[in-house]
Amino acid sequence: MGLSLVGEKPEEAFRLAQRMLEMDPDALFNRALPDGERPEYAARSPNPEARHLMTTLIARDPERVIGMVSADHPTNLAALCETWASWDPSEYAEWVNSEAEPQFRDRAAAILVGRLIAEEDYGAAAEWSLSLEKPSAYGFHSLLESWGQKNPFAAAAWLEAADLPDAMKEEIRNPRADGGG
Repeated sequence: MGLSLVGEKPEEAFRLAQRMLEMDPDALFNRALPDGERPEYAARSPNPEARHLMTTLIARDPERVIGMVSADHPTNLAALCETWASWDPSEYAEWVNSEAEPQFRDRAAAILVGRLIAEEDYGAAAEWSLSLEKPSAYGFHSLLESWGQKNPFAAAAWLEAADLPDAMKEEIRNPRADGGG
């Protein structure tokens, strides 16, 4: 029902999506259980109909859709942000830059970093990682490890030139065994 509204009556589709999320904030990951399936096995199963509706609406107005999702439900937020970041990384990056709340912005930026790494745009991923309120040495190590497999000279040069404290650079080069950082 909701998908047919997107093309014919988009405002009604947005209202339906908003109501769906108000009634069940985890609607993107809750689905009706088939007969005989136990609830503990379906607790975080994707709801394809709800996700399809929301991703279709993202194509129309991504900021509006993201605004519907409560920050208290980071799984929903991450799923929708990942969709937007994969479709239009530039527009998504502009939106991330406009976010004022640091914790929310950092979560959104981390999604962009992941998308840029997947696209092997390591330089941009590294610069976005620097923009996080609390950049992680472990995160940089993982990024530079991936980058180093493709182009070790570029990864090493970036680290040397990066505006990071020397202690963090050393921790990136030699991460602690416990994965901290």
